[in-house]
Amino acid sequence: MVAPITFFAMKYLYLLFIAVAFAGCTRNEIEITGTAYGVADGTILLKDASGQTLAGVNISNGRFHIGKTYLPYSYYGTLTLSQAGKSAQDFELYLEPGQYEIVFDKNNLNNYPQVTSGSAIQNQLSAYHALDEEIKDASEQKLRLLDGKYKRAIKSPQKWDDSTTSIANQAQIERTKALGIGQQVMMAYVNKYPKNEIAAHMMQGMDFEADPAGYYAVYQKLTSSQKNSDEGKAIGSKLKAIIRLVPGAPAPPIVGTTPDGKTVDLAALHKKVILVEFWKAANVASRRNHQVMVSNPFPAMMSNKLAIVSVSLDRKRDWWLGSMRDDKLTWTQVSDLKGIDSPNRNNWAIDDLPTYYLLDGKGRIIERNVSFNHISTSVGNYLDSH
Repeated sequence: MVAPITFFAMKYLYLLFIAVAFAGCTRNEIEITGTAYGVADGTILLKDASGQTLAGVNISNGRFHIGKTYLPYSYYGTLTLSQAGKSAQDFELYLEPGQYEIVFDKNNLNNYPQVTSGSAIQNQLSAYHALDEEIKDASEQKLRLLDGKYKRAIKSPQKWDDSTTSIANQAQIERTKALGIGQQVMMAYVNKYPKNEIAAHMMQGMDFEADPAGYYAVYQKLTSSQKNSDEGKAIGSKLKAIIRLVPGAPAPPIVGTTPDGKTVDLAALHKKVILVEFWKAANVASRRNHQVMVSNPFPAMMSNKLAIVSVSLDRKRDWWLGSMRDDKLTWTQVSDLKGIDSPNRNNWAIDDLPTYYLLDGKGRIIERNVSFNHISTSVGNYLDSH
């Protein structure tokens, strides 16, 4: 026979249940202690993935402590260091329940801090930033040495020789490499840590336009799980579109028809250069640029060497035709009236409006995402060399 449960036994079981439940809750808490020596008047803010502040504390005698803070789940968040009279510094952290120790570099508070935690993803994030700073510091140091040699050389013009020119050329090469430092860091990181879990996350905000082929090579090295993540799929889709649009590649077809229902054959335009514009009626910058193009046509167009094809991403035919009429556009106009769902948007990797491409007479890409203010210069440079 089973003995009946007494009142005291029931009370004990209830208290045990509460204790277990409470212990489960505490496992979802993060606690941060840290050091920021040299900061006399500052604050630390901990923010969630949406930028909302989870906690904020003052820095006292170079130390700070964020008490146990509830996390509904683990995610990338932000630690913000603010000092009186200075711009706030944001540092991305991967927030997981547990203890974090954060130490800022007292010689350079802008550097990513040293983070000690039990989070494997945070440890990977710290390793990425350490490598990032190492590569950037090496590049900057090399450039400073080259600039120093060049400045010393030009102080004595009579000593100018091939070695001086070589120094200048090396410095220019190093500056160009520095523009693509993000790709270099990513490639170095995935080579050093091939099984990392953060590369796709780190890549998503980078400027793929600076080096599409280089970034695509990095993407190819990502693990299958990263490629199949939401971030990885978005990166892959964007890079695959951009890689097809490098200079020298054949331009994608333009989907749509002219107002009278005809398709456009770029080769039939018989021009040395073709400017393809992507725009829409409601886009103010597009309409403003049209006014400039009508009142002050491009010199190459006036010399009959340049053709313009404007591709509208409008949905409403009357808006498209009305804006053409109001802007007094006389060159070739095309639209499929599918708006942002137009295949032109994906095929030509259009993220912003207006966007301008330069093509040669055979429809091959000369330059993509040309700044409106540099169109004439780019066209002129191409015509001078062809």
